[in-house]
Amino acid sequence: MNKRTFVAIPVYVSRELADKIHLWREILNNDKIRWTHMNSMHLTISFIGETAIEHIPLIGDFLTEKLVSVYENELVVGAPGFFGKPESPSVLWVDVHVPDEIKALREKLDNFLRELGYKRDSRAYQPHLTIGRVKSLKQPDKLLSFIEKNKNALKYLLPLKEIIFYESMLSEKGATHLPLKIFKL
Repeated sequence: MNKRTFVAIPVYVSRELADKIHLWREILNNDKIRWTHMNSMHLTISFIGETAIEHIPLIGDFLTEKLVSVYENELVVGAPGFFGKPESPSVLWVDVHVPDEIKALREKLDNFLRELGYKRDSRAYQPHLTIGRVKSLKQPDKLLSFIEKNKNALKYLLPLKEIIFYESMLSEKGATHLPLKIFKL
């Protein structure tokens, strides 16, 4: 039996960032978008996917060993963007600038996962917070206008205090994330 897993940083959204996200929701309120709940936002370091039960302790031990070199820090959250085509985006997000230690951790984890036989994404790591998943967008010009107006917006600092190895369980209502192991920094 397998579990769907990933490693992420839980994000505690600041009031200023929450206000900006709320504005985005108001602008796109007539579109079909499944918005991310503020209390479940996270920055994915590595989506592992279907993970063999016997590998879960190995991954947890690997993270315990490697997280010794990661310290409490801050994440810088900035400009909004999207994945997909402008007329039919699939995901709305804000970019995140992460400390070099997090980028190095991701690379080491991906190499370890390859050794265990997991395929890794060949695309470059693009740290972001998912704000919403788009089902349909009636007026993409509103989205593009919002992104253009906010591309150089104020940057938000968010605390980096822990990293969590999660299990993700999918349902019709969306994903539920259960911590398998929590690493305090």
